[in-house]
Amino acid sequence: MLFTHPGEKEWTVIIYKDTSLGGGLVTIQRTIWCAFKAVPVKLAEPVETFTIDISDLRDDSATIDLIWEKNARTGEA
Repeated sequence: MLFTHPGEKEWTVIIYKDTSLGGGLVTIQRTIWCAFKAVPVKLAEPVETFTIDISDLRDDSATIDLIWEKNARTGEA
Protein backbone atom coordinates (compact mmCIF):
# COMPACT_ATOMS: atom_id res chain seq x y z
CA MET A 1 0.00 0.00 0.00
CA LEU A 2 1.36 3.43 -0.94
CA PHE A 3 0.56 6.65 0.93
CA THR A 4 1.79 10.14 0.13
CA HIS A 5 1.94 13.13 2.44
CA PRO A 6 2.20 16.19 0.15
CA GLY A 7 4.17 19.24 1.10
CA GLU A 8 4.98 22.46 -0.72
CA LYS A 9 8.67 21.67 -1.30
CA GLU A 10 8.73 17.88 -0.85
CA TRP A 11 6.44 14.92 -0.35
CA THR A 12 6.84 12.02 2.05
CA VAL A 13 6.09 8.69 0.40
CA ILE A 14 5.45 5.62 2.55
CA ILE A 15 5.10 2.09 1.22
CA TYR A 16 3.55 -0.38 3.67
CA LYS A 17 4.09 -4.16 3.70
CA ASP A 18 0.58 -4.74 5.05
CA THR A 19 -2.01 -4.20 2.30
CA SER A 20 -4.92 -4.68 4.74
CA LEU A 21 -4.49 -1.22 6.31
CA GLY A 22 -7.44 0.18 4.37
CA GLY A 23 -7.87 3.73 3.16
CA GLY A 24 -7.12 5.56 6.41
CA LEU A 25 -3.83 7.18 7.30
CA VAL A 26 -2.65 4.50 9.68
CA THR A 27 0.94 4.84 10.83
CA ILE A 28 2.07 1.52 12.24
CA GLN A 29 5.86 1.58 12.29
CA ARG A 30 6.38 -2.16 11.97
CA THR A 31 4.37 -2.37 8.73
CA ILE A 32 6.40 0.30 6.89
CA TRP A 33 8.44 -1.33 4.14
CA CYS A 34 10.00 1.87 2.83
CA ALA A 35 9.70 5.65 3.40
CA PHE A 36 11.40 8.44 1.48
CA LYS A 37 11.19 12.12 0.54
CA ALA A 38 10.28 13.08 -3.03
CA VAL A 39 10.80 16.44 -4.70
CA PRO A 40 7.98 17.72 -6.97
CA VAL A 41 8.98 18.58 -10.55
CA LYS A 42 6.76 20.29 -13.17
CA LEU A 43 6.40 18.45 -16.49
CA ALA A 44 6.13 20.17 -19.88
CA GLU A 45 3.41 17.78 -21.09
CA PRO A 46 0.65 16.23 -18.97
CA VAL A 47 0.65 12.47 -18.27
CA GLU A 48 -2.91 11.13 -18.16
CA THR A 49 -2.19 7.76 -16.54
CA PHE A 50 -0.68 7.64 -13.04
CA THR A 51 2.72 6.01 -13.44
CA ILE A 52 5.22 4.60 -10.94
CA ASP A 53 8.67 4.24 -12.51
CA ILE A 54 11.41 2.39 -10.61
CA SER A 55 14.95 2.72 -11.95
CA ASP A 56 18.60 2.70 -10.86
CA LEU A 57 18.06 -0.51 -8.89
CA ARG A 58 20.87 -1.33 -6.48
CA ASP A 59 21.21 -3.80 -3.60
CA ASP A 60 19.90 -1.33 -1.02
CA SER A 61 18.19 1.48 -2.97
CA ALA A 62 16.35 2.58 -6.12
CA THR A 63 15.03 5.74 -7.74
CA ILE A 64 11.23 5.99 -7.74
CA ASP A 65 9.26 8.46 -9.89
CA LEU A 66 5.55 9.07 -9.26
CA ILE A 67 4.17 10.73 -12.41
CA TRP A 68 0.70 12.16 -13.05
CA GLU A 69 -0.83 15.16 -14.81
CA LYS A 70 1.81 17.91 -15.03
CA ASN A 71 3.83 16.78 -12.00
CA ALA A 72 6.42 14.18 -11.14
CA ARG A 73 7.79 13.32 -7.71
CA THR A 74 11.23 11.82 -7.68
CA GLY A 75 12.78 10.21 -4.65
CA GLU A 76 15.37 7.65 -3.68
CA ALA A 77 14.30 4.73 -1.59
